[in-house]
Amino acid sequence: MRLSTTMLWLSLASASTVQADEPAFSYNFYSSIRMQAETVIPDNQQIMSGYGGLRDAYSRVGFNAAYVFSQNTSLFAQLELPFDSANFRFRDSYDQAKPDVIKKKISASV
Repeated sequence: MRLSTTMLWLSLASASTVQADEPAFSYNFYSSIRMQAETVIPDNQQIMSGYGGLRDAYSRVGFNAAYVFSQNTSLFAQLELPFDSANFRFRDSYDQAKPDVIKKKISASV
């Protein structure tokens, strides 16, 4: 597998049909950090107490790369990982198995 990967990169590097003013290989790191603050004070405090905290809103961290063989042919690859910014973990923030929202108890005054 390693030999075939090396051969692929060598063949990509040897393809020189791109115009001189355009870079043949390009890459980009990117991220999208989305957080929201929430405060909940339920009407019935006996069943559920109030809380306030931060929640992730589908943050992402990613990398993409492109190689242009010619004017009509190119190769593009992208890797994107979900990042739970409220809990600082690489995972889907919508995982409902565990309530990992950062919570802080608040008291409601009547």
